[in-house]
Amino acid sequence: MNQPEYIRKALKAGKHVLAEKPIANDVATATELLEWYHKNVDTTKVTWAVAENFRFFESYATASEEISKLGRLLGFRLRVSAMVEAGNKWYGMYIIPWIPSARGDQADNLSAETSWRKTPTHQGGFILDGGIHSIAGLRLMLAGANEDIVRVSAFTSQLQAHMPPIDSVDATCKTTSGVSGIAQLSFGTTFKGGGISVACEHGVVTVVGKDVTIEKNGVEETKTFPKQTNGVKEEVLAWGKAILAGEPDKRQSPEQALADLRALEAMFKSGEKDGEPLDTGN
Repeated sequence: MNQPEYIRKALKAGKHVLAEKPIANDVATATELLEWYHKNVDTTKVTWAVAENFRFFESYATASEEISKLGRLLGFRLRVSAMVEAGNKWYGMYIIPWIPSARGDQADNLSAETSWRKTPTHQGGFILDGGIHSIAGLRLMLAGANEDIVRVSAFTSQLQAHMPPIDSVDATCKTTSGVSGIAQLSFGTTFKGGGISVACEHGVVTVVGKDVTIEKNGVEETKTFPKQTNGVKEEVLAWGKAILAGEPDKRQSPEQALADLRALEAMFKSGEKDGEPLDTGN
């Protein structure tokens, strides 16, 4: 992953940067780059933002707001289940039926055949590339309860031969206050579907695609956002507005992107150590 090199060059040239997620291949590289940025760049004049379109979904933003009204966190469940077929025309760039995509809400399976996705040199392979979106969505929802993922214990596996080095993660996560939850991500399973549910003392909030379901006091309400897109236009517009305003959008901060990567990398490393609990640093 060569992105950090080009981010440095652009910032040195005095150009504002909107970089793709993940922030870097690994936490060490991302941390070094972030430290360099704050030390060597006048951030009042030149800014670096990281694109994470899930933070611009109305569904996740609404869910986070609803969670903030429901009291203390009791638990959470994240599930992403899909199969990336070998030889598929779109193998490499994932499109999941319940997530709005640039190509519409079609269940075309997963993405554009690119060598760096087929033969990844970065940790986590497809899980890092695609799964980090869902980690960002989960963290946004947990933020509604003033929580974050601080420790994980995970098992990882490669279920499909064409999906190295891993295509599946099953993790137990611990939050700031000590509450535990589950994160399951697989792009090599015959299971289908996904979503995120967060349980609080006064109710449960669940996001599946464009739908947000709130269960409170025995009453269930579903809010649907039919015009919700894949969030890319919204994040680019937000970046432009932030430049004009001279105030970076917090949803695109490198710090947020680093926190996403910290959580996912901890899962990878825990999996390498047969489930050993590891801190995320968040």
